[in-house]
Formats: sequence, structure tokens, C-alpha cells
Amino acid sequence: MGKFDGIAGMAFQALSVDHLLPIWYPFVEGADEKVFSFYMGSVKNNTNNTQSELLIGGTDPKHHTGPFQYVPLNSATYWQFTLDNISLQREDDDGFVENGTWKEGMMSMNAIADTGTSMLIGPQAVVESINRQLGAVNVDGQHWVFNCTDMPKLPNVVFHFGGNAYPISPKEYIFETQGHCLSGFNALPGLDLFILGDIFLRRYYSVYDAGNKRLGFAVAN
Repeated sequence: MGKFDGIAGMAFQALSVDHLLPIWYPFVEGADEKVFSFYMGSVKNNTNNTQSELLIGGTDPKHHTGPFQYVPLNSATYWQFTLDNISLQREDDDGFVENGTWKEGMMSMNAIADTGTSMLIGPQAVVESINRQLGAVNVDGQHWVFNCTDMPKLPNVVFHFGGNAYPISPKEYIFETQGHCLSGFNALPGLDLFILGDIFLRRYYSVYDAGNKRLGFAVAN
């Protein structure tokens, strides 16, 4: 179990209990750039450069590669935006090709970026379809398990939003523990949006732009 002192809510005041001012509001208000950004370090390789970091008022260029790609918020409650599609990205003789979708028959799906969520959490039907397409097996009605020897052959899972594609590799969406390989895609019954938790946010440095009501992502170092 992780060790922590508490949870600081970083969503908007609209979600705050008793409409209290979120902790980040006064800090951002006094900054030149009304943003904050998160770099999620790795506990597997916790060198000096992989400590997690919250930066208020800007971004840290040593923690990302390339420019930020932005997506507008569709609701200033959570840091919520529109997820256009989710696909598989397999490698063949000609390079990577994408196939598979889990949004057939749906006009749109909301998604949120949430540093307080470890996994990739989505609607039950969508998550079950993703895990089955990837070849995972449901062992107890809740957890999905891979054959660890299959990991090198598994595809990337790609999230599409804001006109950009964000692939997550098998080594990122699978947890290896005590000889078992567990899927990082989990379902929450009744949920009607997708939560991009630390699996996604460890791969992509994120900037939360309150001034322009948008989210930005760049490949994390």
C-alpha cells in the first residue's frame, strides 16, 4: 500500500465540498502563467531525475520532450475533455498500423486526467472489450491477467483526442507483480467516462491551463 499524508483536490471549485476554494487557486492566481503541471516519477527507477514534481506557474522542460499538444476542456469541473477514440497499434512488416475501436455506436465519451487515480479506469463494457481484444483473462470478475510471455507481442493502446494520438505500450499498461501480469485497465460499474490515471500521466507530462481552460500533454522524459 502506498504511503501518503493525504489527498489535495486539484479539480475546479465547482466540485469542491461546501464550495471551498481549492488549494491551487490562490497559487495560480498569483503566477504569471495560470497553470500547474505534473511530472510523475517512477518508483521502479527512482533516481534523482525521476522524483515526481508539481510545478505551479509553468512547466519544467527537463521533464518532457517536444512541444505540448492541447485539448480544450468541455467542463470546468474535473479536468474533463472529449475522448474521440481508442485504438490498437500493432507492428507489422510495414511499421505500426492501427485497428480496433471501442467507441462504435457512441457519439462521444468524456475523459478526465486524474493524478489521484493509479490505473486507466473506464466504463465496464469498454474496459472488458479492451482487455479481451488484448488477450487478457478475467480471473475474479474484476481483475484481468495476461500471460507474461505474451507481453512483447502485445499492441500499444492509443488514446485519440484533440486531434492527436497518445500511445501507451504494454510495459506501461501491464503491472508485473509476483510472477503475474495484471492489466492496468479496470472498470468501474456505472462510470460513463474514462479516467486517465498515473499509467497515462507517467508517460505524458501534463499541464493544467486554468487561464485558457485546456489540458496539455508532452512525452515525459
